[in-house]
Amino acid sequence: MLLVVNGSISRHKVRVVAKEFHQEAGLDYEETFSPVVKHSTVRLILALAAQYHWYIIQLDVKNAFLHGVLHEEVFMQQPPSFEDSAKPHHVCRLLKSLYGLKQAPQAWNERFTTHLLTLGFIQSLADTSLFVSASGSDLLVLLLYNIILTGNNGVLIQQTITALSCEFDMKDLSQLTYFLGLQVRYSSLTANPLSDPTLYKSLVGGLQYLTFSRPDIGFAVNTLCQFMHTPTDTHFAAIKRVLRYLAGTLTYGIHFTSSDVHLQAYSDAD
Repeated sequence: MLLVVNGSISRHKVRVVAKEFHQEAGLDYEETFSPVVKHSTVRLILALAAQYHWYIIQLDVKNAFLHGVLHEEVFMQQPPSFEDSAKPHHVCRLLKSLYGLKQAPQAWNERFTTHLLTLGFIQSLADTSLFVSASGSDLLVLLLYNIILTGNNGVLIQQTITALSCEFDMKDLSQLTYFLGLQVRYSSLTANPLSDPTLYKSLVGGLQYLTFSRPDIGFAVNTLCQFMHTPTDTHFAAIKRVLRYLAGTLTYGIHFTSSDVHLQAYSDAD
């Protein structure tokens, strides 16, 4: 197998893979389930990291499944090109898992989880892929899938990475950018005051007048009105978002008709 990076060959890689279709349930394997982190947990941790400005590290273990310890007796034929010519009919007994074994994901998860517990992490009861280490005011959070590590103490994060590297061959992917379909972008949270708030005040005044026939923007306009004294570029960006919404809903309004008198209400809470 060739690993290609930026159009060029990074390195050659060869891996022995077991033929899982020869495995029999109850004989060659028992448990195959490996938990996957819940999407709601990922969103929660990302929200906390954004709120408290935590640095998020993405880690990976090279050949992760090869670290799993097997509890079952599993045998396989000697790998091609590595046969013992003196004992051609002998087979290999596996002590650790291989890619292709049905229990390989579960064995790897058990091995890594057990090691995390020795490092002082506690496994969440709500999500078994979430691990937390708390000491005083220091807090570390680890999500087990592709490994995500974050917390409020950068020194402890590096110490944890070092401790994991002593047990596993780790690959530091640096700052998190992509995880389970989520693309993570980092931006400055500093808002700059507008040098001239005249345009902002004028636009907010116009939007206030418009709410007479467009009550659906009432909450957004009310929020923007609270920053009339010292608006920032963030507030101006919010105004432009309201204007874009209005541009796409020019036919919206209040429609009065003659019908049965029943009180009805509608609110767009987005």
